[in-house]
Amino acid sequence: AVANALVKSGLANYGYKYVNLDDNWHSTIRDPKTGSIMWDLGNFPSGASLVTQLHDMGLKVGLYSCSGDLTCEDVTGSYQHEEQDAETFAAWNIDYLKYDYCHTGDKALAAPNVGYIGITKLNADRTAAEIPEVRYEAENATLTGDLSTGTHKDNETGIEETYVTGLSRNGGTLTFTVTVNDAGEYLMTIGCPKMTNYKTYLEAKVNGKDRYEVYFDAMASDKSIYRKQLYVKLNAGYNTIVLSDPVATEKDDAIRRFGNMRSALNEATERTGHTIYFNVCEWGSTDPATWVPSIGGNSWRTCGDIVADWSNVLRCYDSSVAKWNYQQPGAYNGPDVLQGGNGSLTEEENKSHFALWCMLSAPLQLGNDVRDFVDENGQVTTDESVKKILDIVTNKDLIAINQDLPRWQCKRISTENNVDILVKPLLNQGTSEPEVAILFLNRGDDETSASVDLTKLEDDRVDTLLPESDVYAAKELYTGD
Repeated sequence: AVANALVKSGLANYGYKYVNLDDNWHSTIRDPKTGSIMWDLGNFPSGASLVTQLHDMGLKVGLYSCSGDLTCEDVTGSYQHEEQDAETFAAWNIDYLKYDYCHTGDKALAAPNVGYIGITKLNADRTAAEIPEVRYEAENATLTGDLSTGTHKDNETGIEETYVTGLSRNGGTLTFTVTVNDAGEYLMTIGCPKMTNYKTYLEAKVNGKDRYEVYFDAMASDKSIYRKQLYVKLNAGYNTIVLSDPVATEKDDAIRRFGNMRSALNEATERTGHTIYFNVCEWGSTDPATWVPSIGGNSWRTCGDIVADWSNVLRCYDSSVAKWNYQQPGAYNGPDVLQGGNGSLTEEENKSHFALWCMLSAPLQLGNDVRDFVDENGQVTTDESVKKILDIVTNKDLIAINQDLPRWQCKRISTENNVDILVKPLLNQGTSEPEVAILFLNRGDDETSASVDLTKLEDDRVDTLLPESDVYAAKELYTGD
C-alpha cells in the first residue's frame, strides 16, 4: 500500500523512490542451517521477493540493521555477522541500508593478556596439519607503548608462564615476525592466560594489510591457557603479525563497527556493481561528520530521533546547519526524516521544516503515512489539510535546490535578532546567470523583518555568489511571486 501510494500520488515522479523498511522487518532468529538473517514472514509473507516487486514498480528498497548484538527493537543485529549479512543484502539486490547503534555494550573493550601465538600449516581441506604448530612467545615479540610482561602460574600444574599485558584501549602493539616456507592459509592460535572473567578483544593485522577482529569470551577460571584460533593468509618468507586493541573511545568503536559493515557491503557488491547506499545512524554522539566520509558512508544522523514538535525540528536543524563544511558529494548530514503531516505542526512550521531540509541538501525522507495522500480509489486525496502537505513536499523549486549538484549544504551567515539567514550557491539550475538561494528563518514568536545585502554575499566554495548589479531578479518559492 505504501509503494502504491508513492506511485499513485505522484511522489515517485518527484524523486521519492525509496521504500525504506525500518526496524522489525526481519525475524528474531537466524536461519538455523546457514545463520543468515531472515525476513519476518509473519509480517512480510513475500520475503525477499518483495524487493523484486518494488523494483518492478520503479522503486528502490531500503532495509535496516544494527551494529550491535540486537537492534533497537531487540531483533537480530549484524554484529560479528557483517560479511554474512552484507552478502545476503547484496543477493537480495537492496539499494539502501540504515545501520543503527543500539546494544553495543562496552564501547571500549579491554584486551586480554597474550602469552604466545602459534602458526600451523594445514592441508587444502583443513583436515590435517602439514606442519605442526610453531609457537612464538609474546615476551620475545616487539613491544611498543605501555606494554610490559608479567607471569601467571597455572593453579593445577604449577607451571609459570610469561605473558604480555597493557594492550587494552590503544595501550600499544605486540609485533611478531613469522617465517613460513609457502604462501597460503595458516591456522593462527592466540594463547592467553585465563585471567579475565569478561569479554575481551584484539585486532590482528597481517603484513600491514589483512585485518582480523578477534573476540574472546569471558574466561571462567585461572587454570591453563585460553586459546583463540583463526585462519590467516601468510606470504612465503617473513611476515609481520601485529596484535593491538585500537578501540580506546566510543568514537573508535563506532568507526570500527560501521566501517566493518561498509567494507563488507563494498566487497559483497563488488561483483555486481550494484552499490548500496549506507546510512550511519549513531545519533551524532561521536561527531560522525568528521569520520563517516572516510569509511565510505553516504549519510549520517546528526541528532537523536526527530519528533513532530517545532522545537524538536529546530534541534535537528541546529545539529546539521553548522556542519556545512563536512558535506560533500555522496556524503550528507542527516537531520532525520521529514515530519510534515505528523503531530501538531502548523502549516507554516511544515513549510519551514521542508525548506530548511532543502537548503541543507539533507536526504528527503517522508516520515508520515504516505497512504493518506491517496483515497480509497487510488486517486490523489481531496482532503485539503492532507493536500497541503503533499503540495509542500512536492514543491519543484525547493526540491531543485535540495538536489542542486554537487549538493552543497547552505551556510548560516547570520543569527541576528533571532533570525537565521541561510545562503546556498546554486550551480545547476539551467540558467546562464549566477543564482543563490536565501532563506530567512524567524525563530521567534512575533513577526519581524530582516535583510541581506546581495552585493556582499560571499562563499569560499565559489568565485562569486552574485555579481554586483543595480537590479536582481527574485522569486519566493512557496508563492511563486
